[in-house]
Amino acid sequence: MGEIPHLTQENRQAIEEKCALMQQFYMELQQEMETKPRHIDPSCTLSQIEKKQMLFEAEVTAILNKPPPAPKKEEEEKKDNAGDGKAKSAADDADMNDEGAA
Repeated sequence: MGEIPHLTQENRQAIEEKCALMQQFYMELQQEMETKPRHIDPSCTLSQIEKKQMLFEAEVTAILNKPPPAPKKEEEEKKDNAGDGKAKSAADDADMNDEGAA
């Protein structure tokens, strides 16, 4: 998650909570399998476990694939103004060169 800089602390916290829930689920399932006699069916089937895993992956992937927030308008205006100033000064320089040549 360190490679995705636009994730907020809330997003990171949500992913950590979902991971903790899945880890707890698997640990409880493992404990159940170890303690129950083998002739008794477990509390959930393999297809139920797969569905739970796919749901978990979909939720985490949705959080990780959120687009980065759009830059603030103030930052864009500052960039636009800085770019306009450079363009104007270059145009002014060209005008001055034309006048000096005449």
